[in-house]
Amino acid sequence: MKQNSKPGLVFPVVITVVLITTSCTQKQNWTQFRGPDGNMVVASANLPEKWSNDTNVIWTAALDAVSGDEKWRIKRDEKTTYSTPYIWRNKMRTELVTCGKTARSYDPETGKLLWELKTGGDMVIPSPVGNEELLFLGNPGGRDTKAKLFAIKAGGNGDITATGVAWMSEESGLGNPSPLLFKDRLYVI
Repeated sequence: MKQNSKPGLVFPVVITVVLITTSCTQKQNWTQFRGPDGNMVVASANLPEKWSNDTNVIWTAALDAVSGDEKWRIKRDEKTTYSTPYIWRNKMRTELVTCGKTARSYDPETGKLLWELKTGGDMVIPSPVGNEELLFLGNPGGRDTKAKLFAIKAGGNGDITATGVAWMSEESGLGNPSPLLFKDRLYVI
């Protein structure tokens, strides 16, 4: 049977604190949240022994859609983020966008860094959305930082903090939910 696939199609994967258990990790070995001792340590040769903000979780990778093989992997210097990576097909190119205190865009085929934007705040939860012209992403802020919603222009390169932002709002009320873009209108809950 022949499979239909688009060449070069990749799936972005950002690993934060996600653990996929297999048959080697039985229910009795995972009796409570964060493992048997509550410290995210599992006694299994097939899984990492430690999961934290600094170990075994801070990377972005692209997987081949047909074979599942890893095409590339980039180490991230971010703490945990809950934002889902976003494939942005804009008028210039296709980009893989990840969010954190610094949002970054990568070429989905090669993993090459295209641009980055300092967003500030603490932990990022909302995922970005976009159209051919603009990408909308934000940070819910923190104790000493207001929430920010950014509109990013297509085609940016390098550090776009000063040059690639069409507009930024600290009055958006952006919190945990991701913004929604529908018929060229942006909705924020």
